[in-house]
Amino acid sequence: MDKDRIQIDGVWYIRETKAEQPIKKLQPHQITNTINSIYETDKYCFEAVMIYRDDLETLYPDVSIEFTDKRPEEREDWKTDYLDNPNWLRGVFHGNEESMIDARETMDQDGIDDFRAFLKYLETRGWIDLTDDDDISIWDNTLMDGLEDLD
Repeated sequence: MDKDRIQIDGVWYIRETKAEQPIKKLQPHQITNTINSIYETDKYCFEAVMIYRDDLETLYPDVSIEFTDKRPEEREDWKTDYLDNPNWLRGVFHGNEESMIDARETMDQDGIDDFRAFLKYLETRGWIDLTDDDDISIWDNTLMDGLEDLD
């Protein structure tokens, strides 16, 4: 009897062997290493991500926050946005009206309060500088100078 064949309920089958597939080797430069912190409530999820530099010891200076609005009942209706403008983040933390316009379109007051608390936590970890700036603007000044020249 052939070892590569098997009979089940009167039907003969050919035994197949899996060919070993080599595992692709990734190069270190192909990988982005990160560290993250997540704060989640029933209505919102805030995930802050910092990216390691190539030395895998120091972090790039900018935090990126993935924001998910979980208020819609159906999960497929949840909305995700990415928040990474440090001026806007500082503006929301300090209640800057320009920043708050966008924040109020995205979150209710509970969400804004939770977001501010999360920003404060990130500051304690050294991930963001929330130093109050009297002239907080969500627009980079050099960009605004360029726009003024268009008038």
